[in-house]
Amino acid sequence: MGGPGVRAHNASCDPAEVAQIEREIAKKPNNMGVGVIDKRTGQVRLFPFDETNIFSLANPHRSVAAGHEAAAAMAGIPPDQARGFILSKRGSNWHVFNLSHLNRPDALANTVQMDSRLFSEIVTALQAAGVQNPFIH
Repeated sequence: MGGPGVRAHNASCDPAEVAQIEREIAKKPNNMGVGVIDKRTGQVRLFPFDETNIFSLANPHRSVAAGHEAAAAMAGIPPDQARGFILSKRGSNWHVFNLSHLNRPDALANTVQMDSRLFSEIVTALQAAGVQNPFIH
């Protein structure tokens, strides 16, 4: 039935952010997209991992690690309202991973995975924004 605090909404993602991730991965294949969703609004935000690292290092007073913590801070999402995932592309294949320590509050058997209904909404939003035929992990 989902973990505590799972809300129904329609997730959305800006196609320009998907395109940015695709460009960054083309330039540096070991980079990846760090994705977060604001559970209050359904807004999905994507940032290249390298960008989250730069933010983390430039803002030591915020005490956020590179990756999902920094992405949530960059997007203005309170940590308790953020859930995270990873977006990568290898060759022509997109991959979406339900994987982040921000997902722990959902209290599932795998503590790094968010509620499956919320993750499904994210995948649908990513597809609408240009992530075609993703492999789901």
